[in-house]
Amino acid sequence: MSGSGRLPECMCYDAGIMTPGERRMDKIEATLARLVGVVENLALIETRTTERLDRFSAETDRRIQETDRRIQDTDRRIHLIEDSQDDTKDRLNALIKIVDDMIRRRPPN
Repeated sequence: MSGSGRLPECMCYDAGIMTPGERRMDKIEATLARLVGVVENLALIETRTTERLDRFSAETDRRIQETDRRIQDTDRRIHLIEDSQDDTKDRLNALIKIVDDMIRRRPPN
């Protein structure tokens, strides 16, 4: 037994069942099998992530188009309000001029 409390590696194998080389090969095969499983899992995750990103991208594009439409509609409404304000301003100025002319005129004596 070594100082770590474990048997030396060469003593862990039953010589009648498996040689150290066979045991190492089994470990390599088991590790490789786990790695293949991990790679398959990662491929599945990548596929799902790609699908989610595609859906997200499509939804984002749709929302951007909707926002752009709303911005254009708001811009059109702002121009209509500006035109209406200009008309109101012109009418108010005309009214002020008429009232001012009426006030400044002195009735004949």
